[in-house]
Amino acid sequence: MDLARIQQGDSRNTYRTRAFHHQQIGLTMFQEMLQKDTSAQIHTVFPFSLMLIILALASVHSDDTEPSVDALLDVFALFRGPRALATANFAAIAESEYFVLLRPTDLKPSPGLSDEVLRQAQLLRTMGGDDIARAATQQLADDIEVSAQRFDLRVIGRWPAMLSDHFFARLKEHHPDALVVLAHYSIVLAAFRERWWSNGVWGGERTT
Repeated sequence: MDLARIQQGDSRNTYRTRAFHHQQIGLTMFQEMLQKDTSAQIHTVFPFSLMLIILALASVHSDDTEPSVDALLDVFALFRGPRALATANFAAIAESEYFVLLRPTDLKPSPGLSDEVLRQAQLLRTMGGDDIARAATQQLADDIEVSAQRFDLRVIGRWPAMLSDHFFARLKEHHPDALVVLAHYSIVLAAFRERWWSNGVWGGERTT
């Protein structure tokens, strides 16, 4: 996907096709494992569920067309997979060798979002006409503030994974107020723009 991102024309399509080919091979094995005892395969299926999210975000950069709202919400649906796996198998995941990779590091400086961006996060807390919307805006405002304080890639997936089914349904229906809240999610992605696969996915310019 990274090679497809920096190529043009036929070369871009070639690398994009290869990427999807490898992904499909892995996805077939992944789905077979999910049909069995997931806990016994958690060291394989959980990392792959995270990779699927990165691949989905990365695919936006290898496509010549801008993503639709529905395409982005399909990515949101992927965030719920790792959440379910982690909830059911957290002890085994925490004991794994790769768990350290999922924890925030103090070695990187904070993303340094501007004061204006942080003010937007505060405005989010005043939005929401009912309990469902208010819960969604509060969660997103919290994640924006966390993303401004430390380099923790987990924040990218926290809001999509924790959204209530009711608010997610409003997004799928393109409810105007829900889409306004969704637009603010781009602030979280902007905090981690040095990761090319998240840079510019929501409303910003893509890095090429």
